[in-house]
Amino acid sequence: MKPRLLRIVLLAIIVAPFLMASQCGVPSFSGGIRVFAYEAPVESPTSLIGIGGVGDTGEWIYWNVDAQHSKGTQFSFSGTTDYAGYDNHPNAADNSAWLIATDFTAATGGVCTIGSNTISIPSGGSTVNAACLLPPD
Repeated sequence: MKPRLLRIVLLAIIVAPFLMASQCGVPSFSGGIRVFAYEAPVESPTSLIGIGGVGDTGEWIYWNVDAQHSKGTQFSFSGTTDYAGYDNHPNAADNSAWLIATDFTAATGGVCTIGSNTISIPSGGSTVNAACLLPPD
């Protein structure tokens, strides 16, 4: 094998595991509540682009079944999504209903604003998606 080709192959073998482990910059999630804020064209709502700087808050409402089947000790949270649109709250109580609000105002220049919804979080946690659907050009 030529020396240059060998270096390329070795570099690929060394770098590939790091690229695969990074999962394109998505932070790991092991339970609780993960908020994912994204924007998408209204005519193509599955074309998701994560948005950083979106404020998110959550207030616990009630247990879905009972507290014995829940993990997490946090009953309220607030935060801001990272550059990829994620904000993790790993200690948020699962197996519960939550009122979750997102504020897109600053992140979208007012194109989208504040929204909220009651969400049921199952045992083990869940991702809550918050969308800013962009109007057609």
